[in-house]
Amino acid sequence: MTLTKENIFETFKVRMSDESKLLFTTLWNNKEAMAKEQLWKAANLQKKKIRPDTDQEKDYINSRYTLDISIARLEGAGLLDVKSYGRIRTYTISSLGREFYEYLKKN
Repeated sequence: MTLTKENIFETFKVRMSDESKLLFTTLWNNKEAMAKEQLWKAANLQKKKIRPDTDQEKDYINSRYTLDISIARLEGAGLLDVKSYGRIRTYTISSLGREFYEYLKKN
């Protein structure tokens, strides 16, 4: 079986965790580089806006462990670009991530 970009994107789509999807779309919607803590807060706010019927007191991504794992998966898949500024790392959508987003919009 020959792997095409579409096959790979479909695998990403199926296997991506809900937390990773939330972080990815949050970063996409913000259109600017974000530090991990900033992204974490923005993702939880986005989820509360999307799903106002959920408990507004609880965060969807409720632990640093979940945040770290979800971001590492996106980074490992090549969907994020990372820049380091001392101890701070900022994240943006990579060119592959932009292609993946376009794939998601179509499918």
